[in-house]
Amino acid sequence: GGSKAREGGMAPLPRHAALDGATFAALVRRGAPFVVSDALERSAGFAMRNWTCDEFAVRFPDAAVTLHYVAGGDKRSTMAESAVLGDEPSGCPDPDGPAHGPRYWGIKEAAFGGGYDEGRAVSEAETPYLEAVKEAAGVPYFMDPAANGGELGASPEVWLSAKGAGAQAHVDGHCESTISIQLAGTKRWRLSAVPPSQLTPLRPRNQYEDGAAYRRRGGWRPTWVGDLAPGEAILFPPGTVHETTTTSHECAASITFQFATPPPVLHWDARFPALRRLWDVHECWAQFDLPYASLLAPPASSAALPVRELFFLSLQLGGLLPVRARRLAVQRHAELDADADGCLSVAELPPPPRRALGTAEAWPGALASLFDVDADGCVAAAEVGSVIERWALVQRAVAEEWLPPPRAIARQFRAEARVSGAGMPERR
Repeated sequence: GGSKAREGGMAPLPRHAALDGATFAALVRRGAPFVVSDALERSAGFAMRNWTCDEFAVRFPDAAVTLHYVAGGDKRSTMAESAVLGDEPSGCPDPDGPAHGPRYWGIKEAAFGGGYDEGRAVSEAETPYLEAVKEAAGVPYFMDPAANGGELGASPEVWLSAKGAGAQAHVDGHCESTISIQLAGTKRWRLSAVPPSQLTPLRPRNQYEDGAAYRRRGGWRPTWVGDLAPGEAILFPPGTVHETTTTSHECAASITFQFATPPPVLHWDARFPALRRLWDVHECWAQFDLPYASLLAPPASSAALPVRELFFLSLQLGGLLPVRARRLAVQRHAELDADADGCLSVAELPPPPRRALGTAEAWPGALASLFDVDADGCVAAAEVGSVIERWALVQRAVAEEWLPPPRAIARQFRAEARVSGAGMPERR
């Protein structure tokens, strides 16, 4: 990818073209945002590549559209009605942020069932529209249709915005990575990771919901900036603060998806101290734990870590002391090292847990990238031990910050035990 001078303290978004599958997987696992400049140019079968805002209004006139990120609160209309409505101020306090709100069509919700009275932005009555969007969207050339096709088909969102309009800085609750493809107009993106210094000890409240980043102490300081032209795509990992503003006179149309393959394990690991304290992604914490817990999980014949204790480990905040975590990890490494050569190959790494993000085929490679710290092709016992200990240390620190009442912990364990069928850990 090319590089340009920094703009206002922000780095230009890395740009790539002619991506092969291995490079795409490596970039997504690492987790830094990037742009694919030839996303649609090389993608056959992407029928909506030239769709404009007016084209969406003609094809889907009765679609339920939400005017989002506006000072007076969300407002609903049909796609056809929204095309002739005037802009509404966003109330964004950042002069470089979007001045007006965008139009959002959450067409993916048509597959969820139910109607508007269930709190849906889109009802199941729009299922024919969802099928039309799926048929016209296709899979970008650098993604695997078998692995990513179903993920993209289940998560399309359409964003339409006039000049100066866009989404205020926020963090989504998605556990998967995001790809947004520009179809018409030009949109400026500003993004950043959540700085640990801005996170207070864990509390059950969102800290980066719509526009909250601007109001935090010190304001929001984006790390990356870049303009997306038609045919280009931006990709970024979960837990990323992001903002958009349309810069073209032409109405900007884009389609956004989430995808889980490959899982962004290096991003989870590098940002774990912040992500583990970020309530905005609390529904993802169990997913973030799985690469570590899956390696610690013993085979059915092993008594090294009983199933009940593994259950306890997976749920109890800080339930495993970091030094013990390292010892268990080294022991588990020896059990997995079938040829006793001191290195775990991809084939020797454990299979994915049932709830793991991404495909089963992608999981071992993701684990290898996580635990092979020096990237020499050998997952050594010392590497596994250090990665696991660092993870357990964060869990322990968060537990000591939060310290929920013991009775609340016990209630949580009992509830989870009833769901999973696992027993409560025995007292010692």
